[in-house]
Amino acid sequence: MACWVTLIFLVLVSLTGLHAYTYVRSPMIDVFAQHPIVFGKPNVLNCIVGNFHPPLVEIQLLKNGKRMDNLVKQHMVFEEDWMLFIQAYTEFTPTEKDTFACRVRHPALKKPKIVEWDRLI
Repeated sequence: MACWVTLIFLVLVSLTGLHAYTYVRSPMIDVFAQHPIVFGKPNVLNCIVGNFHPPLVEIQLLKNGKRMDNLVKQHMVFEEDWMLFIQAYTEFTPTEKDTFACRVRHPALKKPKIVEWDRLI
Protein backbone atom coordinates (compact mmCIF):
# COMPACT_ATOMS: atom_id res chain seq x y z
CA MET A 1 0.00 0.00 0.00
CA ALA A 2 2.77 2.46 0.93
CA CYS A 3 4.44 1.72 -2.41
CA TRP A 4 1.29 2.75 -4.31
CA VAL A 5 0.89 5.92 -2.28
CA THR A 6 4.50 6.85 -2.98
CA LEU A 7 4.09 6.11 -6.70
CA ILE A 8 0.91 8.18 -6.96
CA PHE A 9 2.57 11.04 -5.05
CA LEU A 10 5.58 11.04 -7.42
CA VAL A 11 3.34 11.01 -10.50
CA LEU A 12 1.30 13.95 -9.20
CA VAL A 13 4.41 15.95 -8.31
CA SER A 14 5.93 15.36 -11.73
CA LEU A 15 2.70 16.29 -13.53
CA THR A 16 2.42 19.61 -11.69
CA GLY A 17 5.82 20.62 -13.07
CA LEU A 18 5.02 19.75 -16.68
CA HIS A 19 3.29 23.06 -17.35
CA ALA A 20 6.67 24.79 -16.99
CA TYR A 21 7.98 22.91 -20.01
CA THR A 22 4.97 23.55 -22.25
CA TYR A 23 4.23 27.11 -21.18
CA VAL A 24 5.47 29.94 -23.41
CA ARG A 25 5.67 33.47 -22.03
CA SER A 26 7.21 36.43 -23.79
CA PRO A 27 10.05 38.25 -22.00
CA MET A 28 9.90 41.58 -20.20
CA ILE A 29 12.95 43.75 -21.01
CA ASP A 30 14.54 46.63 -19.11
CA VAL A 31 17.59 48.64 -20.26
CA PHE A 32 19.49 50.98 -17.96
CA ALA A 33 22.92 52.39 -17.11
CA GLN A 34 24.59 51.25 -13.92
CA HIS A 35 25.76 54.72 -12.88
CA PRO A 36 24.41 58.26 -13.35
CA ILE A 37 25.13 59.46 -16.89
CA VAL A 38 28.02 61.77 -17.65
CA PHE A 39 28.54 62.04 -21.39
CA GLY A 40 32.00 60.95 -22.43
CA LYS A 41 32.63 58.94 -19.22
CA PRO A 42 32.66 55.11 -19.19
CA ASN A 43 29.62 53.37 -17.71
CA VAL A 44 27.91 49.96 -17.85
CA LEU A 45 24.84 49.31 -20.00
CA ASN A 46 22.54 46.63 -18.54
CA CYS A 47 19.75 44.62 -20.15
CA ILE A 48 17.51 42.65 -17.80
CA VAL A 49 15.30 40.03 -19.44
CA GLY A 50 12.79 38.37 -17.16
CA ASN A 51 9.49 36.59 -16.73
CA PHE A 52 9.94 34.37 -19.80
CA HIS A 53 9.77 30.70 -20.72
CA PRO A 54 11.16 28.51 -22.34
CA PRO A 55 14.86 29.17 -21.63
CA LEU A 56 15.76 29.84 -25.27
CA VAL A 57 16.77 33.49 -25.45
CA GLU A 58 19.29 35.55 -27.39
CA ILE A 59 20.30 38.98 -26.07
CA GLN A 60 22.27 41.65 -27.93
CA LEU A 61 23.16 45.17 -26.87
CA LEU A 62 23.17 47.68 -29.73
CA LYS A 63 24.95 50.96 -30.35
CA ASN A 64 23.36 52.95 -33.17
CA GLY A 65 21.65 49.73 -34.33
CA LYS A 66 24.85 47.65 -34.50
CA ARG A 67 25.76 44.84 -32.14
CA MET A 68 28.18 45.77 -29.35
CA ASP A 69 31.11 43.51 -28.49
CA ASN A 70 32.23 42.21 -25.09
CA LEU A 71 28.73 41.36 -23.89
CA VAL A 72 28.73 39.56 -20.53
CA LYS A 73 25.75 37.32 -19.71
CA GLN A 74 25.06 36.15 -16.20
CA HIS A 75 23.65 32.70 -15.48
CA MET A 76 19.94 32.23 -16.15
CA VAL A 77 17.92 32.01 -12.93
CA PHE A 78 14.52 30.42 -12.32
CA GLU A 79 11.98 32.50 -10.44
CA GLU A 80 9.39 30.93 -8.11
CA ASP A 81 6.84 30.28 -10.88
CA TRP A 82 9.47 28.64 -13.17
CA MET A 83 9.79 31.78 -15.26
CA LEU A 84 13.34 32.79 -16.11
CA PHE A 85 15.53 35.83 -15.52
CA ILE A 86 18.88 36.79 -17.07
CA GLN A 87 21.06 39.90 -17.14
CA ALA A 88 23.49 40.95 -19.87
CA TYR A 89 25.79 43.96 -19.73
CA THR A 90 28.77 45.66 -21.35
CA GLU A 91 30.90 48.72 -20.77
CA PHE A 92 29.98 51.75 -22.87
CA THR A 93 30.69 55.45 -23.08
CA PRO A 94 27.48 57.41 -23.63
CA THR A 95 27.47 60.45 -25.89
CA GLU A 96 24.73 62.89 -26.81
CA LYS A 97 24.57 61.50 -30.39
CA ASP A 98 24.68 57.72 -29.88
CA THR A 99 21.63 55.53 -29.26
CA PHE A 100 21.75 52.29 -27.28
CA ALA A 101 19.27 49.43 -27.11
CA CYS A 102 18.74 45.80 -26.17
CA ARG A 103 17.51 43.32 -28.80
CA VAL A 104 15.95 40.05 -27.60
CA ARG A 105 15.01 36.99 -29.63
CA HIS A 106 12.70 34.42 -28.00
CA PRO A 107 10.25 31.75 -29.28
CA ALA A 108 7.28 33.70 -27.82
CA LEU A 109 8.15 36.72 -29.99
CA LYS A 110 7.18 36.81 -33.68
CA LYS A 111 10.15 39.08 -34.35
CA PRO A 112 13.05 40.31 -32.19
CA LYS A 113 12.02 42.91 -29.64
CA ILE A 114 14.17 46.04 -29.36
CA VAL A 115 14.00 48.24 -26.27
CA GLU A 116 15.89 51.52 -26.44
CA TRP A 117 17.81 52.90 -23.49
CA ASP A 118 16.16 56.02 -22.11
CA ARG A 119 19.05 58.18 -20.94
CA LEU A 120 16.71 60.19 -18.72
CA ILE A 121 16.04 57.21 -16.43
